[in-house]
Amino acid sequence: MPKNELLEREINYTIAGARAELPEHEKEKNPLFYTLIIILITIAVLYSLLRSLL
Repeated sequence: MPKNELLEREINYTIAGARAELPEHEKEKNPLFYTLIIILITIAVLYSLLRSLL
């Protein structure tokens, strides 16, 4: 079966475009949630250390 150059070109173009773009859920990911979790864990660890020292 002969190769279809136009079809192969279209497939390669689509694959390259899909690799270049981030998915929608990755684009809109909010780092505020992760920052809040890190701050809360840090406060908990510091509180625990201060209680053990006093």
